[in-house]
Amino acid sequence: MEDSFATGESQQPEGSLAAHLRWEPENLTAGFHQSEQWSFDILDFWLDAGGQYKHPTCGDGMDLRVGEMVSELAKTHQAMSRQEGFDWKLAANVFTVDNLQTFVGQYFRYVHPYNPVMHPSSFNYGTTQTHLLLAIFLFGSAFSAPDDSAIAATAFFDLAEEYIFSHAIFTLGIRENAQGDRQEVISRVEIDILQAAQIIHTLQGARNHCETRRRIRVFRHPQLVAAVRQYGLLRFKRDRRICNSDEYLREECILR
Repeated sequence: MEDSFATGESQQPEGSLAAHLRWEPENLTAGFHQSEQWSFDILDFWLDAGGQYKHPTCGDGMDLRVGEMVSELAKTHQAMSRQEGFDWKLAANVFTVDNLQTFVGQYFRYVHPYNPVMHPSSFNYGTTQTHLLLAIFLFGSAFSAPDDSAIAATAFFDLAEEYIFSHAIFTLGIRENAQGDRQEVISRVEIDILQAAQIIHTLQGARNHCETRRRIRVFRHPQLVAAVRQYGLLRFKRDRRICNSDEYLREECILR
């Protein structure tokens, strides 16, 4: 399969940035490849019954969320001690409210069916962790070309990767795990961080850039695996006594 999802090239926008990425089946199956028939039929992790994408909850303050993403990227850029300054003008063109809605929509349309680690109907712009929102935003941009801002978004892929993997869940988790101090309960925030890492890991690992792919393979993948093991997620089992939809969604996200 060359530069396309299994659904066929017709579902990708013409001239899409995806044409410059290597979309391989193994890169897109970190979660379940297809949804199962869940006991809670209304809690579908794919799309609504009509097969049409339903836009996630969109509330007030989206401009603040956009500002948060840019601010975190700028801080990360400064922390990396790069000689060139952060490109605020480019960031202002890429990170807009309109692009946020468009790119998130593209992510759930074109990426989520092959990497359904999230529950679309529960996604909320206002409550989702900035790390996860940024990962979704950038992955969705890859399917929004030939829009200029979507193409320009590639300039922030590496910064986003560094920002997400600099979270304490990765920098501290490995050391704590070596000491045998494994945390038993994972919070909603930590689930968001792991989802963000899995998404940016998939995006970066699929790019036609040798240095990036090597960094993902040698450094990021071990970090992600160590964090997952830290929380004992590989041994997590479904509790069939659950009758609460919120707990079901949390459990399903952990399993995925």
